[in-house]
Amino acid sequence: ILSKLAADINNIFKYLFNNIHDKNKRKIYIPKSSDKYFTDSDIIHYGLITVIHTFGRDLKFNPHIHAIVSLGGFNKHYQYKKFKYFHVPSIAN
Repeated sequence: ILSKLAADINNIFKYLFNNIHDKNKRKIYIPKSSDKYFTDSDIIHYGLITVIHTFGRDLKFNPHIHAIVSLGGFNKHYQYKKFKYFHVPSIAN
């Protein structure tokens, strides 16, 4: 999935990108071995990888986001469950 950001938010994007290191310092890490990693609900924890690119191939400022989304995830019993339906057009446009 590739999503281009609107030109109107470039200044906001620059501000957030420059402050990303401060946000990482505040991030709380809960290991998978912890009882707090999964809740008591039957929620599925899916995989999501995002990459923020700030420049295009022509080296002009062109912020955009690439994302890889798994079509399933693990429940609290560490069983893999596939999503029954995933509406790709809703996030691709």
